[in-house]
Amino acid sequence: MGDELRGLSPEVDVIVPVYGVRPYLRTCVDSILKQTHPAVNIILVDDGAVDGSAELCDDIAREHARVAVVHRENGGLSAARNTGLSMASAPYVMFVDADDWVEPAAVAGLVAVAEDEAADVVIGGFHLDHVDVDGRLISSVVHVPPAIVVRNGCISAEAVSFELLGMVGYAWNKLYRREALGQRRFLEGVSVVEDVVFNAPLLALCATVVFTPVPVLHYMQRSRETLGTGFQAELGSLTVLASEAVDELLRSWCVPDEQARMLLAGLAHRRVQWALRGVVLNGTLAFSERRRRLIAHLEDPLVVASVRTALVLGIPRRALRPLHHTQAVGWALPTYCFHVLGRHIR
Repeated sequence: MGDELRGLSPEVDVIVPVYGVRPYLRTCVDSILKQTHPAVNIILVDDGAVDGSAELCDDIAREHARVAVVHRENGGLSAARNTGLSMASAPYVMFVDADDWVEPAAVAGLVAVAEDEAADVVIGGFHLDHVDVDGRLISSVVHVPPAIVVRNGCISAEAVSFELLGMVGYAWNKLYRREALGQRRFLEGVSVVEDVVFNAPLLALCATVVFTPVPVLHYMQRSRETLGTGFQAELGSLTVLASEAVDELLRSWCVPDEQARMLLAGLAHRRVQWALRGVVLNGTLAFSERRRRLIAHLEDPLVVASVRTALVLGIPRRALRPLHHTQAVGWALPTYCFHVLGRHIR
C-alpha cells in the first residue's frame, strides 16, 4: 500500500546542505523521513564538511533508499543548494537547513495547496525556537503569513506588509514547482541575502504564489554566542542587493511607489539593525573586535544611507530615533549600548 500511495502522490525532492552540523543532522533527516507525504526524497549535499558530517551522510544514505548524497568541495550555502538543484528531478523541490527540523505533515500540506491552486510556489510559516547551549527549549514563537493567493501579480496593496515580505526572505519555508524554477540558481559568493535575492525575482515571474498560514519548520536559534552568521564586511552593498530584488517584486505586484519606498526602507533598516545587533551580542569575540567590526559597519556609506533614509521616513520608534541617529553619524559606543540594552526596551 505504501508503494501504491507513493506512485499516486507527486514526488518532492528535499535538498539539505550539510556543513558543520553533525550534532543536528540526524534530527533533521529523521523529521523529513517521517513526513506523512509518501513520496519524499532527500538530497544531502556535503559541502566539504570536516566535522564528521560527511561520513554521517553516507551512513544515513546506506540506511535509507530515499536518501542520496553528493560530496563537493566547500563553496558555501548557495553553491551547495545549486548542486542539489542540479540533481533534483521531482515535480516539487524544497530546501531544509540541516540544523532545523520539519513538522510531520509539512510536505503533505504544502503539496495539497500547490495541487489545489496550481501554484508555482507555496509559502508557509515557521516556529522560531530558541534553545540553550544544552539544546533545551527556551522559547518558541510561531510566525505565519496570512492566507493569500497571488495570481498574475494581483494582490491587494494593503496585504503587502513588512511581515509578508519577511516570509519571502527564506528558502526553507517554501515548496517550489521545479518547472517554475527552470534554470534559476542561487547567487554564489554572497551570504545573508542569498534567499531573498533568489526568491523575490522568482515570485515576480510566477503565475500563482500562495501564502498559507501553517508553520512547516522549526527554525532553530541555538545560543547567543552564535547570534548572527558572521561579519559581513559588505553589509551595505548586500542590503542594496536585497532591496533591488524586493523592489522588482513590489513592482510586479503593482505596489504604489510611496508604499514601496516605505517597505524597502523598513526592510533595509531591519537588516542593518540585525547585523549590528549580531556583532554586539557575539559573545565569542573580544570587546575590541566587536567595536572594530561595529565601526566598520558604521563607516560604510551605504549603511549610513540606509539608516538615514529610515530616520527621514520615521520608521524607527519615536523614542529610539536619537539612538538611531548615533548610527547615522558613526558613533560606536552609543550604538553598542543601544543594542546591548535593545532586547529590554523593544
